[in-house]
Amino acid sequence: MPAPPATPPSARAAPHPRGLYTKAIRWFIPPMERDRLDLLRARLFVVLCFLVALNTGGFAALHALHHEPGNSYVVIGLLMILSGVGLGFPFLLRWGAPVRPLSSTFFAVLQLGLIGVAWFDDGLNSGSVYWLAALPLGAAFLGGTRAGWASALLSLVAVLALYIALGMGMVFPTSVPPAHVAVHKAVNLFSCIACVGALAWMYEGPLVRHLYSLM
Repeated sequence: MPAPPATPPSARAAPHPRGLYTKAIRWFIPPMERDRLDLLRARLFVVLCFLVALNTGGFAALHALHHEPGNSYVVIGLLMILSGVGLGFPFLLRWGAPVRPLSSTFFAVLQLGLIGVAWFDDGLNSGSVYWLAALPLGAAFLGGTRAGWASALLSLVAVLALYIALGMGMVFPTSVPPAHVAVHKAVNLFSCIACVGALAWMYEGPLVRHLYSLM
């Protein structure tokens, strides 16, 4: 008896992160022909965008609570813009933008914004530098190897520029009073670790289940 024809990858039920594949996430992914990896990337992208919006919005509020007059308003404004970017990009996916170039653009905008935050928030001592080290991982997951390398190169150039400027005697403005710097750094580091862990968990779980299904 002949074996039934193989089901094409795009027609199979795509894996999804446990507890995160909700109706809200599905709404942002238009019904179209996608392979498993693109579906996974699209879901991760939507979740990551909202995580970024939540984090940058939270840090804008934290800077508003602890701030030095002047430069702090620039930092708060940049963080609020990044929060808006995080909320807006999923709608571009909903309107049909391809997930890989869209995610690459998202990470580039996010990195440039964080470089601006570091410039007005104590340079290499800014908590945003932690995110510059972590974002290439997300760019590689969502945009592929080239996007990951491009993101890593952008972060490397930014850190080197900040280091060279510091070595040339530039004094970076500060937006946080000295008494609250440790709190801001700790919150940035904790949030960065949590987001990287969540991204790895959401990516690894569906991938492992897919590999088991092929055995």
